[in-house]
Amino acid sequence: MREPTLSPPTPQDLAADRRAAAALGALFSYPRRERFAANLAHAEGRLLAAGQEAAAEALGAFERAVARLDLEDLEDLYTRTFDLTPVCVPFLSVHLFGQESFRRARLMTGLEEAYQRAGFDRTEAAVGEGRELPDHVGVVLRAAEVFPPDEWRELVELAMAKPLARMAGALAPGGGARANPYRHLVEAVRRLLGVDAMPAEAPARPHWQKAASPGGTR
Repeated sequence: MREPTLSPPTPQDLAADRRAAAALGALFSYPRRERFAANLAHAEGRLLAAGQEAAAEALGAFERAVARLDLEDLEDLYTRTFDLTPVCVPFLSVHLFGQESFRRARLMTGLEEAYQRAGFDRTEAAVGEGRELPDHVGVVLRAAEVFPPDEWRELVELAMAKPLARMAGALAPGGGARANPYRHLVEAVRRLLGVDAMPAEAPARPHWQKAASPGGTR
């Protein structure tokens, strides 16, 4: 366990945290039979090696919650949570700017350029059936290891803290996804990144949901 200290984290601590973040990112992939259990074990090991026991505790809750699901049910849960008309939108830019904002494209372009500078191949970090968008939370986390510490911390504070809070709100019991096991995975990420003190926010209304007016459609 990492001892509380007034001193700043060492470079070794920061590197261990980024390795743990990358390992958690793999769990936002579609749960393939041959990889899911190995990804879970790898992430737990990285968190414990980094002394991040609170995050490891949240990951353990995720592991226990999905242990009772067979692979077909787990795949269905993933799809309902992150993919088709998702309960929890996994794209950071949607939470920051809304579905239709031109600023989404600016963020994704900036991320893509940062990946290229760091030598990160997004095609090797696919989280679904194919090449995922650069602002998918799983892709961003997988890239953690290649970012310089200062640049990674800036990315966490400016582009990840609020989206993760909104994702936590979307997955909380009573927030549209009662008892969704993925809430524990999001919480593990928030604890690791040190942004769990931010209150979980209700997600922005998805673009496909129209607010009903008392007098009907306007």
